[in-house]
Amino acid sequence: VSVGGNQTSGVTVNAESTIHQGIESSVSMQPLRWATMRLNALYNDFKLDDDASFANNRLPGVPKALLRSEWRADIGQQFIALTTETASKTYIDYANSFSADGYTIFGVKAGGALLPTLSWFAEARNLADEKYTASNGVIRNANGMDQTQFLPGDGRSVYAGLTWAP
Repeated sequence: VSVGGNQTSGVTVNAESTIHQGIESSVSMQPLRWATMRLNALYNDFKLDDDASFANNRLPGVPKALLRSEWRADIGQQFIALTTETASKTYIDYANSFSADGYTIFGVKAGGALLPTLSWFAEARNLADEKYTASNGVIRNANGMDQTQFLPGDGRSVYAGLTWAP
């Protein structure tokens, strides 16, 4: 179904001709023997290609930029790390008339070996309990109004467990 040819406003549709280009970069540095910094950056330049209704608008459902980082300290067989995730706003429609706000969330994780074949892990995510959109539906035209297309991200949460690898 072409974006320009579909006249409904609340139905998910696919575009016929699009341009997908961007850059992904990942860097890992170890400035000290016990410290590691990791950064992953993604820039998406995804857009329609001369669509009859929406010209060269950005494709909805994908943030223009996504950045993740981890700052990790290894202490013997254990580690602790601070994490971040940042995303730019994300359009929900081909008209680019309404978007989910960008967000930044923070977390901490830890873990390590208990035995040669047994390790533990714990992670706390979204420590500031930020309200954000983790994903969204895609529709033809939101006409600049809020829609039921937003899937919320998890609030403050904690995960823990054991890993056994014989």
